[in-house]
Amino acid sequence: MKLRRRFTVALALLVLVPLALLGAGIRRVAATELGNLFRERTSRLSQAAHSEVAVMSDALGARLEALAETLLRDRPFPTEHEPEPRRATLDYAGRALRLAGLDALEIVARDGTVLSSGQFRNQFGADHSALVADLVAGAGAPRLVEIGRPSGPFLAFARVDSLELEGQRLYLIGGIEAGPRWLARLGAGSEMELVLQAGLRRIASRDSSAPGVAPPLGSLSELVTRSTIAMGGGSPPATLSVVHSRRPLDAALTRLDGALALLLALAALGVALGAHIEARRITAPVTRLAEVARRIDLDDPDLDFAPGGDDEVGTLQSLLGQMLTRLRDAARQVRLAERRAALGDVARQVHHDVRNACAPIRNTLAHLSQVAAAEPDRLPAAFQRRSETLKGALAYLEELAQSYARLPAPRLRQPSDLNAALSAAAHTVAAPGACALGLAPDLPPLLADPLALRRIAENLLRNALEVCDHREGSVQARTSPTPVGGVRLDIIDHGPGIPADQQTRIFEPFHTTRPDGIGLGLAIVQRLATDCGARLELDSAPGRGTTFSVIFPPSEAS
Repeated sequence: MKLRRRFTVALALLVLVPLALLGAGIRRVAATELGNLFRERTSRLSQAAHSEVAVMSDALGARLEALAETLLRDRPFPTEHEPEPRRATLDYAGRALRLAGLDALEIVARDGTVLSSGQFRNQFGADHSALVADLVAGAGAPRLVEIGRPSGPFLAFARVDSLELEGQRLYLIGGIEAGPRWLARLGAGSEMELVLQAGLRRIASRDSSAPGVAPPLGSLSELVTRSTIAMGGGSPPATLSVVHSRRPLDAALTRLDGALALLLALAALGVALGAHIEARRITAPVTRLAEVARRIDLDDPDLDFAPGGDDEVGTLQSLLGQMLTRLRDAARQVRLAERRAALGDVARQVHHDVRNACAPIRNTLAHLSQVAAAEPDRLPAAFQRRSETLKGALAYLEELAQSYARLPAPRLRQPSDLNAALSAAAHTVAAPGACALGLAPDLPPLLADPLALRRIAENLLRNALEVCDHREGSVQARTSPTPVGGVRLDIIDHGPGIPADQQTRIFEPFHTTRPDGIGLGLAIVQRLATDCGARLELDSAPGRGTTFSVIFPPSEAS
């Protein structure tokens, strides 16, 4: 992820996450406070409704007392001297109902017989003894009862009062209809709803339809709060509930959610824009610095870091400039050390090769000196016999000189005979009988440098003879074709073998186990074999000798 994107993500997390948490906290607090406010308003309306019901009960009782006094004065009901009811008796409750402002009024005898009904004239003679007993048991509190009328029964808050008239006790039952209009008047000006529940009958202040069967209040999912007032005894039991719908709260929370979402969107837009501008301002110098670093070359002194400013990027630019100066100085020193090391390697290789090439000349001259001192008359014949050795050694030195003169030009490759190179090497480095040659006939020619082949064979043979002290028959050298058309050279000695911990180091330059050794023979063999495209293998173990194998690829592959 690029620095600009990381900066944008980090800034967004630093700004948007706390803002989102703050918005969630604000919404939670707002929902709690609004819910508490709604519950408080519901509780206040519940208390007001409770007071209103109490006032209504007192007013209903006062009206019934006034009606009782009027009855005592008017005496409209028949006595024992006038047992048949008069028309004025039947209509008395109806006129009194309208004058008292009631919705229901019944005058009932001691035995529960209706003497006059204001809301339903045909109730005359009906038995309401159970209703009278229920209202009397309420001790003056209003009861929710079902009262009949021509259009059907209705629920009403009712109270009862009694009086003695002409030696008999009469009961006055008065009631106010508990309908939507009464509930709406009870909670006038309130946005909340009053619900009267009596069994399965439910009457609401916002419902203008006829009362019907409705689910209980506890199952209404739209209510946010409810305060319930028990309306006394009665059958069925009744409660007056003040409820508040969730709609206002949900609407307020929806508006708050919209405002918070808009705020978060604006904040995200501001963060993205600000992060883009600030990240570009921060990364632009770094980008320019990276472009300069990409074009820097240690060998080009003209490319350099310009002096930086006083900020962090400027400090980094100055430090990079100082580091580049140190790197260029170090590179010059490394190149100088490499040149010196290369010259040293070449000098050691020249010393190694020249010393090996001089060995036959030194041996021949020592032999001729011995013949001249002991048998002077045999000196010409001995010189004639060993002259080929001297000529071969001098020719080998000339080839070495020409080879080193061509450095670092590419090696000359031409069809070469491995058998010829091995025979020449054995004749040069091995005493008669010390090395047994096994030359395979009809070997395919190799596309390689003939001098490289001879140097490979000489170094391997010399190492093998030295570890075996030039014992007769201690070294075998053989060639053979490979199945894929290449050629294989094996140099086998019967010496002490190479320990396992030394086998990984014997090809390292200057690694030797002999006091007079230089440690370049096997390193030169490995390099020359690689130049010829060959593979060098080693098979050795302490006590069973060593075999070096050089596998040359076919000439076409070379």
